[in-house]
Order: sequence, then structure tokens, then C-alpha cells
Amino acid sequence: MARAQPAAQDDASPATVLEARGVAVAFGGRNVIRDLTLTLRAGEIVALRGPNGSGKSTTLRTLTGMLSPSEGEIRWGVPRAQRLFVPDQPFLHEHLTLSEHVRFVNMLLGSPDARLGERERRLLERLGLSEAVDAFPGDLSRGMRQKLGLLLALLPSYRVLMLDEPFTALDGQARQTVGELLRERADQGAALLVTAHEAWETRGFDRIYRLSDGVVLEEPA
Repeated sequence: MARAQPAAQDDASPATVLEARGVAVAFGGRNVIRDLTLTLRAGEIVALRGPNGSGKSTTLRTLTGMLSPSEGEIRWGVPRAQRLFVPDQPFLHEHLTLSEHVRFVNMLLGSPDARLGERERRLLERLGLSEAVDAFPGDLSRGMRQKLGLLLALLPSYRVLMLDEPFTALDGQARQTVGELLRERADQGAALLVTAHEAWETRGFDRIYRLSDGVVLEEPA
């Protein structure tokens, strides 16, 4: 039996940003994840695919350190500050408009300019959010809230993005755009781990892990 780790370790090899071996997660004395073994490397998009209730979100939360594994080992090759987890329903401030969310993130990144720059405007346009810059989260559809959460995640240059079902509630054009944005970020050297429900959501991904009955198996992309 692999020794349980109280927290993720930051010593994976340089090319491999994440390595998980023999990880198990238990709730109420029952393993909901068994023998999770996967790797994530810089510059690739990896899918964790499975039906609803298969443990995809639990897996992501365990890899981020939000949940502790009961068995196994998780090793990270990048520090926690350079990794971002994006839930399927992003955390938004209900009293900030869409543009204020963007400016707030830029302020956290050290930008003294409160205006929306060319990069921000281009992302807003590509995601179909340009006409909603003055709207509050409560006025947005679930799909638009999801796109806003993704936009905010793409503003910083995180080396690792872990996205929980980013295609949920998006229409066909938005799905294509989000897929393009994820690929562009991977081409810039980031590593992306994305959970998905349907096979079509993972087209163009570099590798696919399928989660079934708590066991993860790698399959052809």
C-alpha cells in the first residue's frame, strides 16, 4: 500500500509539472477514487473524462490539495502560486460588474491602469462578452458567467490551469472559442488539466484519462 501524503509535494521533474501515483480518496470509509495515476506536462492539454458522479471534481480537488488523499503520492513541479483551479461555477463578486472584475484582477497583477487594455478587450470580444461589460453577475446567464470565470483565469500567466468542465452551458461557437483559447495557452507553455463529460469536448486534446468506477485509465486521444 502506498504511503498517504498529507499534502502535495513540489518536486516533480521539470518537464512533468504533475505526477500522481496510486492515489486514493475515501469518504465514509469507502474509496471513491482508487489507484489514480496520471502525469501532466508543460505545453499539453490533458482531459479527465467520465460521466457525472464519476469523481472528476473530487480528483481535481485532491490534486490541488483541497482534499487529502487516503493513499498514494502527488508531486508538483511548480509552486502552488503558479497553479489555478477553476470550478465549473466560478467564484464571482455579485456587486462588481464584468469590467470591474477584469480591472480588479489586473490590479492584483500590479497594473496601475484601471482601463481595459487591448488584450482584455480582445478576450471579451472573442468570448462574446463585449456587450455585457457593465452587467453584474446576477444579470448574466450561466454560460456567460462561465466565460467570465475563464477570462479571469486567462489574464494571469499561470503555469498550470485545472478547469472543471469548462464547456458546460456553452453553445457551439463558445465551445469552439474556449477550445482555441485553451490551446493557445498550452502553446505558450502552460499545462492544462480539464475535466469533461462528453467525448467531443476533448477533441484536439493531447492525452485523455477516463475515469470509471473510481479508476483512471489512459486512452488514445
